[in-house]
Amino acid sequence: MTKSREKEMAKVPTGLSLVPKELLPQVEAARRTQLFSGMDALEVARMLPCLGARTVSFEEGEYVLRVGERDAHVWVVESGEVHVIREDWLGNRNIQGSFGPGESFGEAYACSPDAKLPVSVVVVRDVRLLRLDVRRMLRTCSSACPFHLRLLSNLVGQMASKNLMLGSKLRYLSQRSTRDKLLAFLSDESARQGSPSFAIPYTRQQLADYLSVNRSALSSEISRLRDEGVLQSERNQFTLL
Repeated sequence: MTKSREKEMAKVPTGLSLVPKELLPQVEAARRTQLFSGMDALEVARMLPCLGARTVSFEEGEYVLRVGERDAHVWVVESGEVHVIREDWLGNRNIQGSFGPGESFGEAYACSPDAKLPVSVVVVRDVRLLRLDVRRMLRTCSSACPFHLRLLSNLVGQMASKNLMLGSKLRYLSQRSTRDKLLAFLSDESARQGSPSFAIPYTRQQLADYLSVNRSALSSEISRLRDEGVLQSERNQFTLL
């Protein structure tokens, strides 16, 4: 951002209505993430050009990133949905995570730019992604944005949150049976969403891929749990009884 543009923005009160129109989609998406927590709309609008922000679009089925690539970007989902996956040479897929609007991914890999990606990122619903250069996050920009330290603090917090998510998934996978894996996952989702009734971001096949179980076995277990009065389910909607 030019100094004259920055001065112009600094003269007006903070607020989303004062953000340049061309930056609105990026600012709105960024502000929903933990990465920009504690920053108002104009602060985010000032930072995005410093971070090399660029919006890119992908269609369903396309790969944003592929295993073996190197990447130095943090990605924010403006709209749509992506899955982080592992695939073996037989085509078997394991879902590592799901990210929708207002969520970000790629932080840990971006901070290790020499490491090759052990996972791929595939689009499950047409997406618009905001791409941010992590190298510009890790060093102070030439205009010395006063919000940079807050951004770095948020980045560390975001990575810590992702590590906790991975720890939860390891706990699911360590369960001995499909039933135990499923109940551990659903219990955590209920607690995370603060309600016994909740929606999960996976279809039946995707949930099987996420828990590393057979789809038929998973469907049978859900039916048994319904018959036992443990839960109710309708597609991706669940209620724990």
